[in-house]
Amino acid sequence: MSDKQPELLDHCDAPLPGYVSAKCYFMDNDFQRLVFVNGGLAYSYDKNDQLALRQVWTMVYVSGNATYQQIAAATGISRRAIQYWVQRYREEGAGGLPDRPRSGAPKKLTPPVRKEILRLREHRLNLIEIARCCGVSKSAVHRVVDEHRRAEDAKHVPLPLPETAPIDAGRKSESAELAPAAQEGKASAEIQKQTVATHSTPPPSSQHASEAPAVEPPEASMPCATPVIGLDDLLMPEDGMDDRREAARATDRSLERFAARVGLLDDAQPLFVPCEHLEFAGGLLAIAAAATDPFLPLARKAYGTFGAAFYGVRTMLLTLLVMALLRIKRPEWLRRHNPVKLGRILGLDRAPEVKTLRRRLHHFERCGQATELMHELAEARAYQYDGSVDIVQVDGHQVVYHGEKKIGEVFSTRCKKVVKAQTENWVHLPGGFPLLAITSEFNQALSQVLPDILAKTRATLGIESLCCCFDRGGYNVLQFEQLIAEGFDLITYRKGDSEPIDESFFPPGPVTIRNRTYPRAPYEHDIELKIYEPVDRGPNSKPGRRDTKRTLKLREIRILRKDGGQTAILTSCSSSKRSAESVAALLFERIGSQENNFKYLREEFLLDALPSYHSEAINSNLDHPNPAYTELEKNAAKLRQARNKLLGKYADAFTGADSDAAVASLLELRQDESAQRGKLSAKQRQSLAKDADELATIQCRLEQIASELAHTPARESLSAAGYRRLTSELRQFMNLVKTSAYHIETALVDLLSPHYRNSEDEARSIIAAALRSSGSLRLRPGQLVIQLEPQGEPRRTRAINQVTAELTARQIRFPGSTRTIVFEPTTAPPPPPSDDEESATSPQG
Repeated sequence: MSDKQPELLDHCDAPLPGYVSAKCYFMDNDFQRLVFVNGGLAYSYDKNDQLALRQVWTMVYVSGNATYQQIAAATGISRRAIQYWVQRYREEGAGGLPDRPRSGAPKKLTPPVRKEILRLREHRLNLIEIARCCGVSKSAVHRVVDEHRRAEDAKHVPLPLPETAPIDAGRKSESAELAPAAQEGKASAEIQKQTVATHSTPPPSSQHASEAPAVEPPEASMPCATPVIGLDDLLMPEDGMDDRREAARATDRSLERFAARVGLLDDAQPLFVPCEHLEFAGGLLAIAAAATDPFLPLARKAYGTFGAAFYGVRTMLLTLLVMALLRIKRPEWLRRHNPVKLGRILGLDRAPEVKTLRRRLHHFERCGQATELMHELAEARAYQYDGSVDIVQVDGHQVVYHGEKKIGEVFSTRCKKVVKAQTENWVHLPGGFPLLAITSEFNQALSQVLPDILAKTRATLGIESLCCCFDRGGYNVLQFEQLIAEGFDLITYRKGDSEPIDESFFPPGPVTIRNRTYPRAPYEHDIELKIYEPVDRGPNSKPGRRDTKRTLKLREIRILRKDGGQTAILTSCSSSKRSAESVAALLFERIGSQENNFKYLREEFLLDALPSYHSEAINSNLDHPNPAYTELEKNAAKLRQARNKLLGKYADAFTGADSDAAVASLLELRQDESAQRGKLSAKQRQSLAKDADELATIQCRLEQIASELAHTPARESLSAAGYRRLTSELRQFMNLVKTSAYHIETALVDLLSPHYRNSEDEARSIIAAALRSSGSLRLRPGQLVIQLEPQGEPRRTRAINQVTAELTARQIRFPGSTRTIVFEPTTAPPPPPSDDEESATSPQG
């Protein structure tokens, strides 16, 4: 690839500050550089981030938006350096841009490195994270932190009691940085002793506990009515705290962490710090939408409290929702992001660590409230649903397991093979609206669990008349009879081969169903299907079926496709209730909504991720096909196929004889040469000896397999075979979190759609990008003010401004706080210079 770009003007000097070329310019602020391409924000990076600087300007050149000389003149980077970066990018990709490892002694602990280690430690990063950021070993970080702790212990006195210290004593400087974590540890023992003594004193009878002041002077003691109290009682009521005090208090939460450690706090109060260019500021869009979603209040009611904790139930639920919407798909991915910046949008000094989040998830699992919460959420969401709730879509979904435990196997239509998996059966409302996810006990087919699923759905929705759409996985005529008797309507595809109907029977068309045009209108008629019931033939035989002599009358609808094929649909809905076109549209919509919903949740929210690999024994009388019996049958089938292939060479000599008789005759002919000349050709006689020996071996092996099959049970008990199932409680809880995040994103999409032309295709990607946008955060009395940075295109910025205006008009409070979330309109960046202005300002002009 040539490095010359003749279509771009190659100026030696930039005519304006920030000007790079006719397609590119940049703007600077205190911390970041914003790079605009064709009038839209394309890149942004921290000025101190050298790797991001290389990536951005390499991509600007590779995408053809500026030449080497233009980038060098505008940014001050040498032309040779840019050429070197581009060369390494073309040879090695993005992995070639970082500095290569250099030989020599390890990096020494210079004063700047020591200062950076202490700064990161004050922000409560652990030793491994600090070592990774500073490029030194963990032991070196521990040595620096330990030396600093000993020096601070020699200079500072122990911290005063929070109950007896004046409010101003704990805040000598409102702009002070985070207090070192080491100071907490030394004073915690003495403080805890005095705290226990203070709280063991009973409150005076003349004053009610609720009337006691939150903070007393040093000479007074603070009465306490309960062992766990709120932060408002511990420090200062929010109504009496101005914005400057809150900002100072939000940067140092050590006092609240200590209060949680001694049992005085059950959840951290959201406190905010004004900041500019805050990463993930767009996540406050999701928090504003989540405040009106039923998930948070219902989940808080279901799980109650963790007890004494800094990261309480409300904080953890909000953190999990924000993580899902920001596409932080696993708890371990928190390590990839700055915990301080992520904590700013949550009202915390830092986001929880991975180990904290894991412990909280296991607490949610131990509570065992996921199923009850799922049904309560489904009921609330059905009440909010705009369409009709008497139509549901049911489909199975396999969650693949890659561990070593003995988990049941099932054929995955997505993977196109048999895999270890656990089956979930999902219930959706039309339009891809997830409602319920019910885990089967041991990968039963949809036809076996469909009655139980519909019964639970009917109880949750509270309606009697329910119409269910499902695919061929739920096809079972015996179950159809039972469901119709219980008052359910069914819509599904007809399974098995059926004779095509002559095209002359189809009414003339064309007709449009679900945005697709068909040459003729649907043809419908009534059919009767035989009803069979299963029969158990004993432990050493496969189960069979028996004709009950009953039939089920259903309505069949045939759709004539453009390729000449016919789609057969079965339904119990009468023609007076639903027309043929509406029945076909409901069934076809299931693929367009439910299947696409699975795909979107799997790719964007990592729906199939297993939050826990814990398993439990299956205590059930269920059985399943014995793998040993199945393997023997497969081997026998392969041997019979090989035997029939060999017998095919001699088919003309043994016409009408069965396989066993033909093998016996060939074995006899091998010894009788005169009979061979009468029945076989010369070519057949030449290969007879070899084929006869091979047939004898095959026949002997088939007899052995038949004997083994007679003593091997065709089915085995799950509990006796040692099968296990994955614990579904935590999986169910994470499904609720991710589907709730999807509903919150959908609510934002609905707000965006009226203000964006191509919203059907781009709305979700626009919302996802807006949620990850940076922005500024400011405090006003009773308000939390957010202003997002411009989006990639001006029209997207205008559409997001309309969404934020509607959210602001709703007067939504931040969960757990009295502050109202207010969004200010985003100011669009200045347009790039026109061609005339560029010619007038360029040196050559």
